[in-house]
Amino acid sequence: MILSLSQMFQLGLSGGKDLITLEDELSHVQQYCAIQQKCYEDLFEYEVRIEEEELLSVPIPKILLQPIVENSIQHGFADRRRGGVIRVRFRWSNPAVFPGHLTWRRRLSPVKAMM
Repeated sequence: MILSLSQMFQLGLSGGKDLITLEDELSHVQQYCAIQQKCYEDLFEYEVRIEEEELLSVPIPKILLQPIVENSIQHGFADRRRGGVIRVRFRWSNPAVFPGHLTWRRRLSPVKAMM
């Protein structure tokens, strides 16, 4: 559990960067789930499905998924003692809109400039 906490905090800090790869964000959520599974034994299982491997290198805002998973545990499983499942799936919904992370970065730059 200490190792999971340590890794979760390291990923959360991510060297001060605002964007991290989906792979790093998933690792962060996986460590969070490992900690929660120790606290709530048998309450839930956690599954991740990545349909295209190139998605793992896509930059996303850090700590984007953990609050969603946390809410699903706190609110979705409030009346359960066991048998919950959290499924996380990533796929391109429209490859013409997001053909790769370079396009993503180009589109994100003007948004970041406005902040």
